[in-house]
Amino acid sequence: MNFSEVIIELALLKKELSFHTKELAVLRKENAELKERLSKYENPKNSSNSSIPPSQDKHRIKSNQSLRRSSGKSQEVN
Repeated sequence: MNFSEVIIELALLKKELSFHTKELAVLRKENAELKERLSKYENPKNSSNSSIPPSQDKHRIKSNQSLRRSSGKSQEVN
């Protein structure tokens, strides 16, 4: 290789390095965002492991009915 070929090769390698540096930055940002999203599913916060009140638990069975059970006696009106 003569000097001009080395200079051309160096310029091409610099462009390639620049491209890969930008691509790496994009992939690192995407990786950080995905890790953040994943962390919400790996150890979700709920009333058992944080200060979140039970009413804000996701996947909590919401009961709209009283826990009282009928005694089986008929109701009398006086």
